[in-house]
Amino acid sequence: MRFGEWNKHVILWALLAGGAAACPAAQAATQLNTAPAGNSGSVNAPRIPRTPDADSASEADPLEPLNRGIYQFNYVFDGVLLKPMTLIYQGVVPEQGQVMVSHFLENIYTPVVFVNSVLQGDPKNTFRTLCRFVINTTLGIGGLFDVASDMGIRNRPADFGETLAFWGAGPGPYIELPIAGPSDLRDAFGRLGDAFMTPTNYAKNAVWISVWAATAIDERSKNMELLDGIYSSSLDPYATLRSAYIQKRASDIRRGKIARDKAWTFCTERHPQ
Repeated sequence: MRFGEWNKHVILWALLAGGAAACPAAQAATQLNTAPAGNSGSVNAPRIPRTPDADSASEADPLEPLNRGIYQFNYVFDGVLLKPMTLIYQGVVPEQGQVMVSHFLENIYTPVVFVNSVLQGDPKNTFRTLCRFVINTTLGIGGLFDVASDMGIRNRPADFGETLAFWGAGPGPYIELPIAGPSDLRDAFGRLGDAFMTPTNYAKNAVWISVWAATAIDERSKNMELLDGIYSSSLDPYATLRSAYIQKRASDIRRGKIARDKAWTFCTERHPQ
């Protein structure tokens, strides 16, 4: 593949997939899941503590008219293509098979988490992520089974947008990306960084497109009732998803920094100078 073609390939892939963040509207919607499972009634507001990052970002939507137009496109895309495909997937693949698909996709994106854990300076998450990848790829048969979690080895997600935040980059204006959904300027650049770290991005088109499609369907499937509830019950689904996304990212970054600081505190206490 020539450099120019590969460059376009990476940009397109990053826009559509964004690493493990395909269908971020569904992921952002999980922040609103304060009602019991299966409750299709009204959706409660997020109960995540406000942070300065969230407060500043919530006011930074200067592109709202454009963003709402793109949101309408994404809503149609979801209703016409993504949701119907997800319903077919749920009807054809047994529940245990869906769990295995989720584990497999998570394992594919583990190198992204590993590299970002290194860049964030988090030794504990770096080690755990590497252990998870080795164990699940081997004992878990290519990641179909999450053996590492059964062994008590868990990590936290990490992406390049989060890494940029760790190094002081602000969120910038809120952006609704075509197909990919909720984002901000920092995370839009983060998608490009994650694209370079994702192994399947270096495979043939059929491979990376299949991985992206599977990830989007998997995320939509896991949040089917919740996301449908937002669309049907919220007075302003765009604002609801925007708020959820902004608060989710602020919460992820805050918790990631706390986890990293705890890891270094543990290291210095165990090995004082």
